[in-house]
Amino acid sequence: MERSELVRTLKIFAEQDQERLLLFLQSPYCTGNLDTAQELALVRYIFETFKKGENGLVDLAGAQIYAALYPNRPFKRPTINNLASSTLRMIRRFMEEEVLSRMKRPVNEHASIIKYLSEKGAVDLCEKYISRSDRIEPTEETLDDLDFYLLWRAEDARSQYLGMHNLLTDDYNLQNCLSALDKFYLAARLNSLTNLFNQNRITPILSLEERQKIIDELAYWEYSPFFKQPLIQLYYKVLLFFHLDGEEANQAFDEFMEMLQVHEKALSPFYLKRMESFAYNYCVRRFTLEKYRNILFQLFQRWIQPERLAQYELIQSHELITMVQTGLAGNRYDWVHTFLESWKNRIQGAQPSEDYYQFNRALLLFQQGEYDQARDIVVRLNFHEMQYKYHAKTLEIKLFFETGEKDFDLFESKLNSLNVGLSRETKMTKEKKKRYTQFVNFMMRLNRWRGQPDSDIKRLEKIREDVRNAQNTAEWRWLMQKLEQLDKNQNT
Repeated sequence: MERSELVRTLKIFAEQDQERLLLFLQSPYCTGNLDTAQELALVRYIFETFKKGENGLVDLAGAQIYAALYPNRPFKRPTINNLASSTLRMIRRFMEEEVLSRMKRPVNEHASIIKYLSEKGAVDLCEKYISRSDRIEPTEETLDDLDFYLLWRAEDARSQYLGMHNLLTDDYNLQNCLSALDKFYLAARLNSLTNLFNQNRITPILSLEERQKIIDELAYWEYSPFFKQPLIQLYYKVLLFFHLDGEEANQAFDEFMEMLQVHEKALSPFYLKRMESFAYNYCVRRFTLEKYRNILFQLFQRWIQPERLAQYELIQSHELITMVQTGLAGNRYDWVHTFLESWKNRIQGAQPSEDYYQFNRALLLFQQGEYDQARDIVVRLNFHEMQYKYHAKTLEIKLFFETGEKDFDLFESKLNSLNVGLSRETKMTKEKKKRYTQFVNFMMRLNRWRGQPDSDIKRLEKIREDVRNAQNTAEWRWLMQKLEQLDKNQNT
């Protein structure tokens, strides 16, 4: 049962999520009239096995679970299968409720109440809630994407109420509804477009003409007061610096940063984080230039400020490793250490926060030359999600190399194992698989060269030249550094 959808789903739950799920399974309000005692017992049992690590896998066998839940009864496979299915249905309901709970903001609650009361014909009560809704409407500077949607929903509920009860004296309420819809549409569209333009800088998806057409179409909104808001203008600048090249792109980026500095206090945490991430992506691609390196680390410093730690409850695992790797590339070891310690218990991903913290700590230790400590950490971790899984495998191989592993066959076995894993990988893009495969091939050549009694300097130079011409190889900078060190040692 350890590979079942139920167990794999429960593995994604952090400790606080586990507690909320257990409460949900005990709440008649959420579960209806169902008796969820056995589902609750099963979930608790599985969570307990997770605490045992690898030693708990045997406890996830169907017979073992059955014996724990139904002591002194003969094992029946259909019973445990049916229980697993009903438990999974409850977990799906929980996940749905968790997402819906994010919409429980006053403006949305009032919109729902107005709709309900309007359908019942309670005009006086509707008027009260419309008045209350007017008093709690947030200012545009504090909104996030969901707020724009909810504000449109609120205006739509109001318009339907006024029209249904013949209280419409002019078109004003419909105009408000359309205005709210326009704001929601424009904010959502720019959100998607900036993501697309950002992705386009990594993997070309759009032609120059297609990008220009998208930007030209935005001219339709230029006369809208909302288009002149700082948020929309910032989004527009993001499109420009991802669309343009050379000095034009740099100028658009400089204007964006100036605008962000002026208006950052008026942006909601949601939008401020988004704008910073776009700036980060622009700078990291120009990491070799001191100007953008400095801007990048100024952005980094914000992540360990008390107000930022108070604003954001969680950081995504992929965000964490990206920032750590960039910090290490700039030798900002103190910042990386402080960053990891500040966020160690708040990392969100498919595995426990501690796993991500420990792996990124291993990256820091490796960069600092603490190879034995880093290796002790890496060998104990087992990642399932692709990004961390292959980062961990390449780090282990790099550690084997750095610690001067003398067992040629063991090192070769590790490389062959990674090669086989890559050949069987079905979820990785061809380009990414090629990057890792090249890393394995170069390491095999390097390991065999190092294993020869009389190292041939010409063979080493050939490997170095091939690596230099394959800059899309995973861990390329580290490979070049090692080859340059070996070449220098051979010539002294």
